[in-house]
Amino acid sequence: MRLTDSTVAALKVPRGKSEIIAFDDALPGFGVRVRRGGSKRFIYQYKLNSTNRRVTFKEANVKRARAAAQILAAKVTLGTDPALEKEAAHDAAGDTFKRCLDRYLARPQGKRRERTLQEIRRHLERNLQPLHRLHVKEIGRRRVADELMRLTAENGAVQSNRTRSSLSAFLNWCIGEGYIDVNVAAQTNKHEEIARSRVLSDPELRAIWRALPEQGDYRDLIRLLVLTGQRLREIANLSWSEVDLDKATITLPPSRTKNHREHIVPYPRRHWRS
Repeated sequence: MRLTDSTVAALKVPRGKSEIIAFDDALPGFGVRVRRGGSKRFIYQYKLNSTNRRVTFKEANVKRARAAAQILAAKVTLGTDPALEKEAAHDAAGDTFKRCLDRYLARPQGKRRERTLQEIRRHLERNLQPLHRLHVKEIGRRRVADELMRLTAENGAVQSNRTRSSLSAFLNWCIGEGYIDVNVAAQTNKHEEIARSRVLSDPELRAIWRALPEQGDYRDLIRLLVLTGQRLREIANLSWSEVDLDKATITLPPSRTKNHREHIVPYPRRHWRS
């Protein structure tokens, strides 16, 4: 039969069947599926590489559905698989920032230190949480710039710039995976960082020193920080293998320093608790 609005409206599902498919005589593969409940959906059915494939249309009348089926028929003639394209488009519609980010963070991280990974997660998961629900392709340069400006106001330029770097690396990965074509973060401006110039004065250090407990690890930790000028984790994670009591030095291995170089740090003998 040639499908028309009137012939489609007259179609009924025979007793004992849940649905029927009526194909159009004028366009092979074009048809309408009628279910017992009364729903009717137009379809285009074709065979590609010995496999039967089917695409369902949302069009409500025969004229528009036939036009859509003719486009698909032309694609099939050229070797394209319309059903596969539709599946890919549907999957891509779910590529939100959060979905892509979960895949990015789940991949092997190589030799990155856990501290570095924690910072990256903080930048992308917490600092950029407002972007999570958006489709990754819909995030433009202006939106990224606005988020970085917000971070600068709330947390300072350093945190904003570090987040920008983590975001840029993530978007480069997204480009390689085919989620996006452009790294919009790389085209945003960095915010000016003001170097910290405030240091504790001698009277302030003296006040802290005198306020410490008479004994205990906390006292030793703070005193070593004051005496050596090292970073908190470099001293907090100190092990006896890194301390030379005879030479009164601390040797920090490359794995525990920011520049990945060995540091030999002297300390005053009289302040060390044996």
